[in-house]
Formats: sequence, C-alpha cells, structure tokens
Amino acid sequence: MTQPIISVIIPVGPRHSAHCRVAAASARMQSIGSEKIEVVLIPDGGADVPDMPGCTVIRGDGTRRGPAWARNRGIERATGHFILPLDADDYLQPRGAEHLLRAYSAGIHGYVYGDAFTVEMNGDYVMRGAPDYVQADMASYNIHVITALTPAKHWRAVGGYDERVDAWEDWSGHLRLAIAGVCGYRVSQPTLVYRVFEGDRMTRFNKDRSTMEPVWRLYRNAEGIIPMSGCCGGDATLAQIAGRAVEGAPIPPAVAIDGGRVRVKYIGDEKGPIPFDFGGGVLIRIGASPMHRYADVTPEQAQWLGARIPVEVVPVADPPALPPAPLPVVVRPDAPIQALRPARVAV
Repeated sequence: MTQPIISVIIPVGPRHSAHCRVAAASARMQSIGSEKIEVVLIPDGGADVPDMPGCTVIRGDGTRRGPAWARNRGIERATGHFILPLDADDYLQPRGAEHLLRAYSAGIHGYVYGDAFTVEMNGDYVMRGAPDYVQADMASYNIHVITALTPAKHWRAVGGYDERVDAWEDWSGHLRLAIAGVCGYRVSQPTLVYRVFEGDRMTRFNKDRSTMEPVWRLYRNAEGIIPMSGCCGGDATLAQIAGRAVEGAPIPPAVAIDGGRVRVKYIGDEKGPIPFDFGGGVLIRIGASPMHRYADVTPEQAQWLGARIPVEVVPVADPPALPPAPLPVVVRPDAPIQALRPARVAV
C-alpha cells in the first residue's frame, strides 16, 4: 500500500459523536481520490466513535484529556506526507484538499489554508473569507481556522499543539509554527463548511479574551515579545508530491453567477467597508476585511471599480456543499451481539 498524501486528523469530543461520521465521509470523498487520503479519528472523553470503512480510530481509556492531546495522538499515528486537521462538527468541501494541494505545489509556502462557509442558525450558508497570512499577527490571535494543510514533519518538529492549554489550543499550534518560521498562505477558495453554532468551546472562549493570556504567558519573552524566525520556503520534494496528487483530479466547470456577473476581490489596504451605490437598489460594500473582500458585480461595474480602487476579477468560489451521507458503521466480528425479543403477536 502506497503512503497516503494527506492524513485528515479528526478529534471527537462527546458532543460531536453524532457528526464525526459526516466529517469522515467528507474526507473520504475528496476529488483527489480516497486512496490518497488517510482518515484518523481520536475519541476523547468517552466519545462514541464507531469503526468506519477506510478509517483508523485511536481508542483511549475514556478519560477527557482535551483537543490538543487528541490532535497530537493523531499526528503521532498519521502516515501521510501532510496533516489536515478537521473538527468533528465540520466537513470538507469536495475540492478542499485539491485546492490546498495545488497551492502548496507552488513550492514557496510553509503551509496553506483556505476560506470557509459557515452554517448559520437559520440554516443559511455564509462565505467567510480568512485574512491573508501575516506572521506577526499570529502573536496576537489565531488568524485562520484549524483546517490547514501542513507537512507532517513540521508538526512533529514543533511538538504539535500545546497540551498545557485548554482554550485556544489551535492557536498554540499555529503560533508554534510561526515561531519556527513555518508561515502560512491563504487560498481564496472555501475548503470546508464550519458549523459555527455547534461547538461549545467557541461559545465559552471567543468572547473572553482573558482565556488567551495563558498562551501569551507561555510564549512571550521577558520583554513581552514572542520572537519568531524568518519565514522559510516550502519543501521542493513535497511540492512535487502535492502537484502529482492533483494531476488526475477532474476540474468541474466554474459555477456561473446569475445575471452574467463577475466576482471582484479588493486587494487594497482600506479595511472598509467602502460603499458603492450603483443605483437601482444595487449597493455593495467592499474592503480588506474578510467579510467584505469580495463582491459580485457586472463586468461594467468591475471595470468602473477598477478605475477607482484596487480590485481584481477572480474565479468564482465553489458553492457550499451539503453534508455528505455519514460513513456506514463497520460491525467488528468480536462485537457483542444484542438479542432482539420478537414482538408478541395477538391471537
């Protein structure tokens, strides 16, 4: 059996047992082919994770040890060239791995990440653009989601995620990479669907910035600075592996935008949003913030904008994918068999 290209690492807490089969299915159904993907699930704290076809489940003793511990156990067991973390309540876009591998194949990036769709409380899918990577910003906060394609050797070199912290363990890992000079690059394509309202950790930690203090305390020096190495380039050998992995992936046609419109991306520095009223009820707001980086306009409007602000026409993003069917449960031969009592029939 050849070495997998990507190991998708899925930690599973008790609240997300119901979602993990969908997350695993999304990893197995990538456009590059399931044979190039290894799926590793790590139950934590008694999570109910069944055996599934094509997946490895690392079983513990049921003790709750936290997501950093679970992610690190997955990295230890992974055999792929790259690690792609995925939370159990999220799922990958069908071409998510393909987009990330194509970007890494340029050979100049330490690791790559993309944008995401979020599923809102009303069921709508909303495109959430991530910020472009700035190494210094990683000292202040976690600038992108955890689902980023990173060479496995880099994760092992920095010791994985910091198991000394409970909140922001994802940031601790990305911060360790930044300190080591392994810098990220943003792909302007949605690579996953993020169920933002499913996780209790975001609810508990996102509004309370004091929970970030333990991370700062661990990595700041006496002058209050987190020292970082200069960004190093990508790995030429891994870039070739990434390029070959996507050679056979079928590229679906671009998704048309209704009304013959095109998508423009703001590439300036104004955080904005800058409003433009084209009349007839057409008002757009565009700027450098993730929420307002893109706008769908007519070709004439794109030309008009280009004469006034720094924008460029970009390919249309993949549409949001519905959740795939959960992977089936594999019943082990040694699993206990529960006898079913036949229903009593009235006579």
